[in-house]
Amino acid sequence: MKRLTETEFRNKITWMTFILSCLVVMIHSYNADLFIEAEETGLFAEGLKLAQSLVSLAVPSIAVPGFFIISAYLFYRGISWQEIPGKMTRRVRSVLIPYIVWNALYYLLFLVVSRIPVLSAVAGKGTVTFSLENLADAIINYTYNPVLWYMQQLILLIALAPAVYAVMVNAWTGAAAIAVMLYFLGRATVIPVLNLDALLYFSSGAYMALHGGRFVEKRDGSGAVSWILKEGAAVAGVLLCIWMFWTTHHYANFLTAVLYGLLAPVTIWIALPSGRLPSPAPWMKESFFLYAFHFLVVRTLNKAASFVLPHTAAMAFLMYLAVLVAAVLLAWGTSEFLKRKMPPLWKLLSGGR
Repeated sequence: MKRLTETEFRNKITWMTFILSCLVVMIHSYNADLFIEAEETGLFAEGLKLAQSLVSLAVPSIAVPGFFIISAYLFYRGISWQEIPGKMTRRVRSVLIPYIVWNALYYLLFLVVSRIPVLSAVAGKGTVTFSLENLADAIINYTYNPVLWYMQQLILLIALAPAVYAVMVNAWTGAAAIAVMLYFLGRATVIPVLNLDALLYFSSGAYMALHGGRFVEKRDGSGAVSWILKEGAAVAGVLLCIWMFWTTHHYANFLTAVLYGLLAPVTIWIALPSGRLPSPAPWMKESFFLYAFHFLVVRTLNKAASFVLPHTAAMAFLMYLAVLVAAVLLAWGTSEFLKRKMPPLWKLLSGGR
C-alpha cells in the first residue's frame, strides 16, 4: 500500500479545508429571508428556499465535524507522549491567540459600526457599548462572531489532549471510548461546557491518526479495480449520508446525526483524489482566515444588497453565489495585504499558519 508523500498529503489537507470553509460560507450566505417576499411563489422561489434551508441543515454537520477531525488528525499524527506538551504550546499561538484577537477585533468593529446609522442598520446589533465586561464576554462567548464557537470548543479539546491520547493510543480502549460516546450521544446526553459530539469527532480524528494513517494517507491505485473500489466507497458514503440525514430529521434521531457528522467529511476525503490533486491555488490556502473573516462579509453584503436590489428569487440566487465568491476573494486579498503591510497583525490573526 503506497502512501502519499508529505507534499501530497498537505495538498490534500489544503483542498479539504478549503472545501469545508466554503461550506461554512454557504451556511451563512442564506438570504431567502431577505430577498424572497412572502407573496412570491412558484417552482423556482420555493425550490430556492428549500435548497438554502437544506444547506443550512445539512452542511453544519459536515463542515464543523470535518474541522474537528482534521485538527485532531494533524495533532496526533505520528505523535508520542514526549511531543504532546510541545504541540499544546504551539496551539496556544495557532488557536488560542487568534481566537482572542478575532473576537476582540469583531467587538471593536461593532462598537464603531453601531454608531454609524447606515452601517448600524446593516449590522443589526443596536448600539454596542464599551466596557471591560462586554469585551470579556465578546472574547469568551464569541458574541460578535458566532462562527468562532468551533474554536472555543477546539481550545477545550486541546486542553484535554493528553487524556484523549491516553485513551486513544490503545486501539481497544479507543474503540470502546468511541462506542460509549456514541451510546450517550444516542441518548442526547449533555455534559457541561464541552460538546460531547465535538469530543467524539476530535477523538475519532485522533483514533484515525494513531491507528488508521496508512488508510487515510493511501495513494490512489492506478488500475480499474482500484478506481471502482474508491468510487464505490464514495458513492456508498453519499447514499449512507443521505439516509442518515433523512432519518435524523424525520425521526429526530440524534445518533444518526452524529454518525452523519462522522461519515460526511470522511466521504469527501475519500472522494478527493489522493496523489493526483493539483497544487492548491493561492486563494485556497487561507482557509482559517476565510473561516474567521467570512461572516462579516456575507451578512453585510446580503443585508446591504437587500436595501437597494429587487427582492426576487432570482436576485437571492445571484447574491447567494456572489457572496461566496466575494468572501473567498476578499479573504485572500485581505490576507495578502496584511502579510505585506502588517505582518505582526497577520501573525496574530492567522496563528502563524
